[in-house]
Amino acid sequence: MNQQPIYMLGLSPNDTFADRYRLRKRLGEGGFSESWLAQNDIMGAEQVVKVYRSLDEQGCIVFRREFAKAYHLMHPRLLRPTYFGTHQDRPYVVMPYCRRGAASRVAGKLEEREIARAMQDIAGALAYIHQPAYRIAHLDIKPENILLSEQGHYLLSDLGISGELRREFIRNAREQGLPVSGDENMPPPAYRAPETLGQEGNGNTGVASDIWALGAALYELASGYPPFSRPQTDSKEHLSGLVPPELPPPFSWSLSNILKHCMDKDPAERPSAENLRQMAEQYLNNGQWPPRYFGAKTQGRRTGKLKSVKMSVRRSQLIGAGIAVALAIAGIAAWPVMKDKAASLFERDSAPVAEQGIQEDSGQKEEPQPEDRSMDNTPPQGQEGAPDAYPGSQAPPEIAPPVSPAGPPQPETGPPAEDKVTEKAVPENPKPEKKVEKPAAPKPDKPKAAKGSEKQQLEPRFNDFTKKWGYVDREGNWIIWPQFEEAMPFKQGKAKVAKKGTDGELDFYYLSLNGELTRMPEQDE
Repeated sequence: MNQQPIYMLGLSPNDTFADRYRLRKRLGEGGFSESWLAQNDIMGAEQVVKVYRSLDEQGCIVFRREFAKAYHLMHPRLLRPTYFGTHQDRPYVVMPYCRRGAASRVAGKLEEREIARAMQDIAGALAYIHQPAYRIAHLDIKPENILLSEQGHYLLSDLGISGELRREFIRNAREQGLPVSGDENMPPPAYRAPETLGQEGNGNTGVASDIWALGAALYELASGYPPFSRPQTDSKEHLSGLVPPELPPPFSWSLSNILKHCMDKDPAERPSAENLRQMAEQYLNNGQWPPRYFGAKTQGRRTGKLKSVKMSVRRSQLIGAGIAVALAIAGIAAWPVMKDKAASLFERDSAPVAEQGIQEDSGQKEEPQPEDRSMDNTPPQGQEGAPDAYPGSQAPPEIAPPVSPAGPPQPETGPPAEDKVTEKAVPENPKPEKKVEKPAAPKPDKPKAAKGSEKQQLEPRFNDFTKKWGYVDREGNWIIWPQFEEAMPFKQGKAKVAKKGTDGELDFYYLSLNGELTRMPEQDE
């Protein structure tokens, strides 16, 4: 007889969870959860449902607070949850289903350029959540949590749970008499930074641990095996004594060096996620990694000889700076005397030459003015760019280029041209000219074009990645429609959508092509 396997949470294929998710196949199991491929019977779509162990009211509050943060994260390389809730005291999270599976399936089969693409995508997602506005650590980076999209992009999925929520799961499990250990649901040791080992349930140890895990994951995707063989001991002392190995041929030394710095035992020596994204972008653009990468502190302590050379250079720079300052002060003090002597010499030799010199001098005083204006137009270096300046990540603020030297003369030539036009216009019948200004007749055409464009803007567009509806305005900005929790593509001029009601439950509607919502009959739900 074929017996169905008994899983940790008592769920089985063909069970209906939360009244609308028909479980089809179990995808994996963690310390506190099970992931299932499910069919959303209401929306008619395949989704991944991650069901957790039951929590009491206090634990559910912590769960909702934590996943509300992840729910509002928006990045094209971050596979965020599309819905989360609780059913019979069991928290659950709903995510899109990636048919191509995890990157672990192709580990050891990727070329260097593909590793660079994975680095650019995943580091971009990490740079987004690591930025000061969020300061969120993923805490569970491994090849199994790097998924492949239909378009061939690498997506970072399954944000790890924080230390606070982990402690709630452990507390509830012990109160229910379930066996649980202090490091339950922690990432595998192969992807845990040295500073995180031996810390039972101590949550967020910093974003630098994500960089270590990403370096180990990229190493495995390139070579086909983890960077460190871990027998029985996973102690911090054991791992701290290990040196990250070189990548096997044909991978370049430069890529191997970058990954080794990602796995540096000193968190301060690891590059940031934005550093990694930029290095990968450089390689993808010109085929060359940065010449050499060293950590912030490594640059100052490569060898004792280098350190002494740097100190001597530093001293010479200070001495040179002091001499320059002294000469500048002496020159400023001597300038009035030299100026008076030069003026007397000019007056004595020839008056015309002196007048000419004065005219030239006055011209020189006016020349720096355009340069001053251009400097005033230069934005301050601390000015930040738009939050979504880079599609793969939050790019660092860029400084706008200063106004070119050719800029200032333009306003000088502009006004004379306008003056000539007005001079001709005033004597030659100003009244007819005002009437002749009817070439502005195309103005009626603009509203017509705007009306036509507004009709196009109202046409909803479905974003397969975010599972949200919206439209594109005249400036090309993506405008999200009322926050639908779930949505389906159009069929016969209408689409099924769902949004939360005031009671927290989902209400279902039909969305028409012009954006109108009609409550869905109960028999269609």
